[in-house]
Amino acid sequence: MSDEVKQFVRQHRPALLATVSPDGVPNIAPKGSLTVLDDERLVYADLVGGRTSSNLASRPQVAVVVIDQYGRGYQIKGRGQRDETGAAYERLCDISSSLKIPLPPPQTVMVIAVDEVSRFDPPKTQRAE
Repeated sequence: MSDEVKQFVRQHRPALLATVSPDGVPNIAPKGSLTVLDDERLVYADLVGGRTSSNLASRPQVAVVVIDQYGRGYQIKGRGQRDETGAAYERLCDISSSLKIPLPPPQTVMVIAVDEVSRFDPPKTQRAE
């Protein structure tokens, strides 16, 4: 990810994370803790182990949308998986404490390996004269 994308992701919350169930049912969930782990990965706290987590266990493909108040932003596609090493968990706890968002300790941490980043901007409207 470029520095511009990483900065944008760090500054705008919540992100929307889209997954698909084994039966093909789409799911979108807001992720207030989603942030940049490094140049190639995003990370977020899995607080409840719900539908998103179970979807990722069987179908790791995800799409993340991060936008600002004007509708400008990025769609980021990749593959999500549970962090099994604990390294991302420690890093996310450090990041979360700096966010000033009161969050319970995560059940686990999910890491998204970024495959593709697309920028989008709202359509320009013509002004009446």
